[in-house]
Amino acid sequence: MSIQRPGGSFLLARIALLGLANGLLWMAVVPPWQTPDEPKHYEYARLMAETNRPVAFATEAEAADPELQAWILASMDEHHFWWFGRAPGYDPTRPAQRFADVWVKGMHTALYRSSPAFYWLVSRVQPADRLSGLYAGRLLSVLLAVVVVLASGAVARWLFPGRPFVRYGVPLFVALHPMFAFTHAGVNNDSLLNALAALTFMWLVRSLIRGVNGVRLTMLVITLGLAIAVKRTGVFLLPTAAMALLLAFAGQARHRWTTLAVGLLAVVALLLAGWRLAQAGGFPAMPQPWRDLGWRYFFNEPDQPARMAAVLQSPAGRRILLEYARRMHDTFWGSFGWDVIRYPQLVYVAFGLLGVLALVGLVGLAARRRLNWPQGAALATAAAAVAGTIFAAAVFFGTYLTEAYAPPPQGRYLMATMIPCALLLVTGLGGWLSPERERRALGWLMAVLLFLDVATLLGLVIPYYYG
Repeated sequence: MSIQRPGGSFLLARIALLGLANGLLWMAVVPPWQTPDEPKHYEYARLMAETNRPVAFATEAEAADPELQAWILASMDEHHFWWFGRAPGYDPTRPAQRFADVWVKGMHTALYRSSPAFYWLVSRVQPADRLSGLYAGRLLSVLLAVVVVLASGAVARWLFPGRPFVRYGVPLFVALHPMFAFTHAGVNNDSLLNALAALTFMWLVRSLIRGVNGVRLTMLVITLGLAIAVKRTGVFLLPTAAMALLLAFAGQARHRWTTLAVGLLAVVALLLAGWRLAQAGGFPAMPQPWRDLGWRYFFNEPDQPARMAAVLQSPAGRRILLEYARRMHDTFWGSFGWDVIRYPQLVYVAFGLLGVLALVGLVGLAARRRLNWPQGAALATAAAAVAGTIFAAAVFFGTYLTEAYAPPPQGRYLMATMIPCALLLVTGLGGWLSPERERRALGWLMAVLLFLDVATLLGLVIPYYYG
């Protein structure tokens, strides 16, 4: 694949095809059930396909369809899941017949209360054969990854049309990122959230560049609303959108910094008003069905918000949050299977140093005033989205530290911020380059990304599952 001069969308289309081919390769290589929670995600979608109705949440220990759960468990056994994966409650002397026999603390039913949006899409492409249906769901996830690649290309082109390293490096990073490809190689509602979050960020960047109008605002509301409706982790888009829109309005104003200051004061006032309303009993005054729906969708237990506050107030909790942030960095770059296939620790250190190099490059661009207002605003919004997601995930999972099985935060939650991550990293690295070196550096970037992707498959994933 040769590096062509900037212009048109031909090269972006080729990058998208490269991302599609890479996703199909990962989809085929990873054995059935070996992506996080894939058995439970597929159960939800298959239930909707076979019953043609929404899934009814029954009880902590009851399956909506015991026969379907038994089939999935038998298929997992057939494909050696217990050898390669993780199952805290598995006993090989007593073959499991339901998810409650394998997953502890009712976690087998946790997905039944999730939004049906992604599972409805998967249910629409289900053939009669169940195992073929798993791969049909995987194919849908791969196609959604291509949406993210195309959206990232649009964002990079709008922001840096004359910078080939950033313009094409951002979609290349998305298309060839091993962990991103792995995340979209399985049946998981993260894939639809990632696509909608990418489209939301795309409309935010368009608004920063061209201003806010009715069409852009409508598209933004649609994609943002759908993202939150698909999965609760999409809530990070609300403060992200608020920040970007505030910067967009400030960019259009005659007195830019005054407008920005007034807008920030207005946001603070709204937050204080909301806090006072909550303190005065605003939430408890809501109708009980609304309260129940809110708790069940956004939290696992009614007391989880209080436990989150306790984590933030505890010195030990704050130290653990830093460790969780480091873990999210590592697993963003690579943690395959059920968090069982990882790079050597020195590789994660190298990725960290790469991030530091990009950060210094971003600071250099800002210090030399080589960023215009839309570019700087987009990068600031991207940084806020990434930092907010890491913080929210670390605090959320910090509430389970006292449990016997404490699930840690995973880097796949950062895949919803894939465009912000790619934009920050590639733009920062590009800050070290002179214009005449960008085209050659883009070739090196593509070579390094291809090497990382192929080396991950041939050196880690394939030997683990097939060696």
